[in-house]
Amino acid sequence: MPLYEQDLALVHAEGFGGYAEAALSALMPVLHGSEPPVRRVLDVGCGAGAGSKALVRAGFEVIGLDPSEALLDHARRAAPEGTFLRRSAYGEPLPPADAVVAIGEPLTYHALEADAGATLRAFFAEVARALPEGGWLMFDLIDAEGPPLSTRSFRSAEDWLVVSETVEDIVGRRLVRRIETFVREPGSDTYRRRRETHHVKLFARSQVIEWLEAAGFEPLLLPPLPEAARLPRRFALGARRAKTSAISPA
Repeated sequence: MPLYEQDLALVHAEGFGGYAEAALSALMPVLHGSEPPVRRVLDVGCGAGAGSKALVRAGFEVIGLDPSEALLDHARRAAPEGTFLRRSAYGEPLPPADAVVAIGEPLTYHALEADAGATLRAFFAEVARALPEGGWLMFDLIDAEGPPLSTRSFRSAEDWLVVSETVEDIVGRRLVRRIETFVREPGSDTYRRRRETHHVKLFARSQVIEWLEAAGFEPLLLPPLPEAARLPRRFALGARRAKTSAISPA
């Protein structure tokens, strides 16, 4: 079943862009101070474009990737100077770039039948191919260990309400998020109701660091990103493509 269809994409665009925008704004000094210079940034899992907008405003050429056409509609409005492509981060060659960012945990999404570890390792190898020596990869994930993440939450605005329940599957190292949206029909007091279920993979950070090194990166743990305090067990990694390592698929 497709994820982030029309109604949830609207809710995401209007209510959940602050984290990606704040996180990428905090990373701008690293990108601006990089050598070799960063000119083109690939925004993987760009969502509704909040992070892409921040990158464009900072003077970067931005290519955003996302499998949800509904989210990309919002991204194109948020950052019309960017280029946005409907596609997954996995299984296809990435466009050449000076830096790749994947903020807001887009790399946690994997098909249920997929080997998420193998998919992520292949992604790191492909990013290494797309980057120049010294190029940056920056992303965040959810740690497989720590306080329980099962919870219920809701958020509302004038024309929508979203209710979600998150259940942690410790054995499967994943979260199951059941999300219900209620969006007002235009010009009406009637709300339409939609449901989506998202399966989110959890990763041990030590293992992810090993995979990065095997793909030819020099990883480092980044400080907590802005607003991450309200998102338990999130961690962010920065990794530079090593200048002397041979890059080969994992």
